[in-house]
Amino acid sequence: MLKARSKILSCFITCFIIFTIMLSVFPLETMAKEVKSEGNKYPIILVHGCGGWGRDELKGFLYWGGKEDIQEALREAGFEVYTAAVGPFSSNWDRACELYAFIKGGTVDYGEEHSRKHGHARFGRTYPGVYPEWGEKDENGNINKVHLIGHSQGGQTVRMLEQLLADSRPEERGDMPKNDSLFAAKNSWVQSVTTLATPNDGTTLADAAGDFLGDKINHIMTIVAGAAGKKYENECYDFKLDQWGLRREPNESFQEYVKKVKQSNLWKNTKDICVWDLSVEGAAEQNKWVKERDDVYYFSYSCMATRSSIVSGHELPQIGVMNPLFWPNAIIMGRYQRYTPGMIKITPEWFPNDGWVNTISQDGPKLGRSKVNIRQYDGSKMGVYDGTAVPGVWNHFGILTKTDHEDIIGRDTSEEMGGNVIKFFVDYAEMLQNLEPVNSDEEDEEDDFEKPIGAVQSMDIVTKVTRSGEKVIAAVIEYDIPIDGAKLTKSTFNVNAELKGSRKDTTNSFRTITKVYTNDSGQIGDVREKGKYVVLELRSEDFNAITRAGSFKDRYELNYTVTQNKSIYSINGKEIQLKEPIKHSGEINLS
Repeated sequence: MLKARSKILSCFITCFIIFTIMLSVFPLETMAKEVKSEGNKYPIILVHGCGGWGRDELKGFLYWGGKEDIQEALREAGFEVYTAAVGPFSSNWDRACELYAFIKGGTVDYGEEHSRKHGHARFGRTYPGVYPEWGEKDENGNINKVHLIGHSQGGQTVRMLEQLLADSRPEERGDMPKNDSLFAAKNSWVQSVTTLATPNDGTTLADAAGDFLGDKINHIMTIVAGAAGKKYENECYDFKLDQWGLRREPNESFQEYVKKVKQSNLWKNTKDICVWDLSVEGAAEQNKWVKERDDVYYFSYSCMATRSSIVSGHELPQIGVMNPLFWPNAIIMGRYQRYTPGMIKITPEWFPNDGWVNTISQDGPKLGRSKVNIRQYDGSKMGVYDGTAVPGVWNHFGILTKTDHEDIIGRDTSEEMGGNVIKFFVDYAEMLQNLEPVNSDEEDEEDDFEKPIGAVQSMDIVTKVTRSGEKVIAAVIEYDIPIDGAKLTKSTFNVNAELKGSRKDTTNSFRTITKVYTNDSGQIGDVREKGKYVVLELRSEDFNAITRAGSFKDRYELNYTVTQNKSIYSINGKEIQLKEPIKHSGEINLS
């Protein structure tokens, strides 16, 4: 009996010694981190903003982390992570198409109708795909999804991709097989969308800066100079504008390549580019149709690195917090206001910013919406996920008040991020993988070329200065599908003009329509048999065509609406009925 007890005691001591040795090698804290809760194992895709670059550019200076490597740190922590590289100055639509090909693999397809409308090549580069099984079903019959994290414009881009995945767009797909196309209602492919310092409602810098694009390119070239040397001898940055024919030629120096891109007429002749999407009006236009889904989680972080001036009330950069390179931007945004009739008002609420984006814009999409779909978290829990995420709405983590636009991606590290950007992202990745999958009951839509959507995208009024003053000479309606122009008449529509101003004789009455036609340019005088734009030319002699009251300097507040009296038809012969009046949202001023 004594021998048995001695043997048991000896065994216990041996086990205790072994356990103690294990603790000395693997602390409990480390061991605990290796244990991940059951949730999901979906890959995380990091998407850069305007001017961003891939991991093979800028000689190892990383977009995500700078001298730190956020991607590899997350991989070492056990997460599957990929860093995307898309067009740094392209539109959100084009970037979303590139992001789809980057993840799934294949040749970029910008869409048949979209490419024709904007005048660039339909197909782009070919990618092997970092996650080819994306969208396929696993051994348990569940769809392989992804988590999309976008910084700055990257947040707009991932929102655009998530929407395009949900849509069925046969006019964009053309002859492409459904299984190979982005434009084929691929529901439930996304688990979560995260926007970091994103201009979800645009940035006033794109509206206020004299040369936003030039400033952004110059900023990137400053980074290039630091990463690759001032001579730019090597190809260390790629503008990725192949669809527009802006490639670097074999014998073209990097300086010549940059100059060619900056001097291109592309930036002035199209809305299919980053400058429009980043503007307040452009972001509002995107928000009208890029919506949330009930089976996707949405998260956002806001940043701010300015303080209010006690003298002027304007916002100024926080010294020691904001990168000095961003100070001119912060000062411009910190005082910019706009009250132009027919355009979105920019009030002092827009002053606070992070050096590139207004803070008010970052919590989620609000402009262009009849209902705000944002859920604010308690400020006392700043940056700490409380475990109550709700799918289908924006879960806003709050404002990091001492964090500039690049701090949140690790170029520097703010106090509010705990001084450790790697831990910040590891903790966030753990939160994402603890989310329970939400399965949609929606089935992928079948091909239906006879089923146009028929929604109005926007309606602009067109003004022109004549000998008798500035007049509204046309209204231009953009539909989301091509319209049959041959079936339109002047009686199809009514145009109503409401003029509000200081004069008592302002009026609210109909305008005279002189011509009705379609085109894909939205230009006056471009008469085509079909197109997404319906142009209503108006009689300039109408007494209510004016925009100003006589010699008064103050301009009327113009409110134009178009009512569709009769059915119109798509080029596929389907009837389109719009019962609600169409309100104008923009203004085109002809010289």
